[in-house]
Amino acid sequence: IALLTPYRPTTAEICSNSTCSETTTAIGDEKDAKDYYDKASHYDQLWGRDNLHIGYYPHLSLNPSSSIELTPEQAGIALTERMVRSSNIKPGDRVLDLGSGKGLACAQIASLTGASCVGIDRSPENVARGRELADQFPDLNLSYHEGSFTELPEFLLEGEGRYDVV
Repeated sequence: IALLTPYRPTTAEICSNSTCSETTTAIGDEKDAKDYYDKASHYDQLWGRDNLHIGYYPHLSLNPSSSIELTPEQAGIALTERMVRSSNIKPGDRVLDLGSGKGLACAQIASLTGASCVGIDRSPENVARGRELADQFPDLNLSYHEGSFTELPEFLLEGEGRYDVV
């Protein structure tokens, strides 16, 4: 399985028993990450409709003084294209997008490659928008589900619950 996101160590791997707490503290009036994303309304304004990626700006790594400017929306598309290339996603592959947000990257992956893409996100609003995209593009094999990637819903793991790329 190719990974689309870099490896992130667990709290247990980072912390010794005496240096870290496994509890989380609310910041502001959000109870947890799900509550934060349920309340978040600024992403469309920051990065373009449906885009939750900060983006990829390849021209900056090649030439830091470049006068080329990408909009956040263009950089989000560039990031998805880079993930597709680095993961070698092919037609017929099954992709699981963990933390799929509003579903745009999943739809772009399916459109660019012919792969099927299943998105999972904690926010019901994001899942609803992903399902709107699936309805808008019925020729793409897309599905979106509410859930946490730390506790995947059983139905995603049953039957055909095997994925080529996560």
